[in-house]
Amino acid sequence: MAQIQLVPTLATMADIYRLPREGGAASFRFRRYVELVPHHYGLVAYNPMAGPHALETTEQLRDIDAEAVAIDAACEAADACDCARPITLAVVLCAPGGWTDRLATEIEHRVAHPLAPGHGLVLHWSREVPTVEQIRREAIAETIRVIARGVHGTRESVHRVLHREGIAYAVGGNPYGPSTTDDRRAVGEAVEVLGSSEALGDKASILYGDPAGAALGWTQAGVAEHGGYRWAIAEAERRIHDVGVPSALRG
Repeated sequence: MAQIQLVPTLATMADIYRLPREGGAASFRFRRYVELVPHHYGLVAYNPMAGPHALETTEQLRDIDAEAVAIDAACEAADACDCARPITLAVVLCAPGGWTDRLATEIEHRVAHPLAPGHGLVLHWSREVPTVEQIRREAIAETIRVIARGVHGTRESVHRVLHREGIAYAVGGNPYGPSTTDDRRAVGEAVEVLGSSEALGDKASILYGDPAGAALGWTQAGVAEHGGYRWAIAEAERRIHDVGVPSALRG
């Protein structure tokens, strides 16, 4: 039986976002946030000075009971992976702006994963209306990331990242669409050359494709946007069909 803990953040941040932010670091809002961050896992991922859209989206997450959806999905994912190790998650809101670049933040979270072992964050972005399907998908994907890193470690090659992310969204749901002939050719060629590389730029450029590589100043691998994801999910679906989720994850 999975040992999943979900640390609630949404009610706390809704209260913080209602506080006035005038005065910047001296504001009631920022001081309250700084008081709470050391004691609440997941709060550090928030931008406490975000504008009114942050409160609006946080309330939308609460309206769909996103934290309950996330923990149910995480338990389902852990059971599907036959994992009984402890996992701690939090649903958090990211707000693009001076503190946060969306692409760079997502790549750091999914590819570099600077969190403690056994910990994960289910990210949602402000100004996007959350849905149960989306929260469920991301909770499953994040749970599988945490499990995979526990099984295989945090030193990951291009091969390993594609393997992990493919399984995460093969189980959670594919948001990127079917793999194309061009994906299979381009990603296959890139993996043949760079599959053992542990460089962040190589992993992210192949997974996210040339637009991300160009935006962040990395070498482009000739892969269409999200082509690595589509390729990886298709490969994972085939493995899961043949051997099941636990064996596919550990393979």
